[in-house]
Amino acid sequence: DRYTDDDLLFGAPAADEADLPAGIIASLDLKKPPHPAVRFYVPLAVGGHVDHRHAYDAGVLLARDGWDVWFYEDLPYALRSGALEHRLAALAAEAPMEPGPTIPTGPYWDAKIEAVLAYPSQLETIFRRYLGVGTSRGEIEAALRDYAERIGGGATERFWRLTE
Repeated sequence: DRYTDDDLLFGAPAADEADLPAGIIASLDLKKPPHPAVRFYVPLAVGGHVDHRHAYDAGVLLARDGWDVWFYEDLPYALRSGALEHRLAALAAEAPMEPGPTIPTGPYWDAKIEAVLAYPSQLETIFRRYLGVGTSRGEIEAALRDYAERIGGGATERFWRLTE
């Protein structure tokens, strides 16, 4: 009953949750020094969803502590025109990012679409209202494919790295 509407869900995290990112990391029971074979995939929090912000903040803490962290462009939020650029600009002063690898996702494309469709209660709000595209499998796949083509020339996923 804390984040009961979209304004709260996509707003700033509650002040009493400031320690949550550190708590997330503590729950992982990581050993030091950072193990080179361990990589974390963390949302860039492009859409501003409060859960993604907490995960992002945890990822920044991990990266600053020497862990290998790849920040992914939250889809479908990054599909919105200017959303990624706005997020990167907002991060520039405190946690500047640089483009990391762009990874082909061809063999996993259908699984990615299925994962999106696994949240039917969110399709209307996110795809139709937020992005202005339809909610059918074909419309969602076309929007995702168009974005992937623009960022990597095919079915791809782009990642970002902290530059500090």
